Amino acid sequence: GEAVAIGMMAAVRISDIVYGKQVDPRHRIEHLIKKCRLPVVMPRFDSEQIYQAMTLDKKNVDDNMRLVLLKEIGAVEIVPDVEQKIIIEALDKIPREEA
Repeated sequence: GEAVAIGMMAAVRISDIVYGKQVDPRHRIEHLIKKCRLPVVMPRFDSEQIYQAMTLDKKNVDDNMRLVLLKEIGAVEIVPDVEQKIIIEALDKIPREEA
């Protein structure tokens, strides 16, 4: 559950970049994740390292990162080729655990 929650936080931030900033959906999703007592911050890993781990996941199809992104609450889209720079930019925006 924790990895899924963090993945949701990343997907919302990637969606913000791809579709334009959607503050309300991001805050609503973060609130729901917190309510489930799941993390909304990431471990203190470098975003590039996290991206490299993602390339080993089923989301990576033929060297293209396929992600489900939030267009708006209630509407998602499967994006077959999210660029590495967008993913890393979004990962950089997620708060990290304190030392």
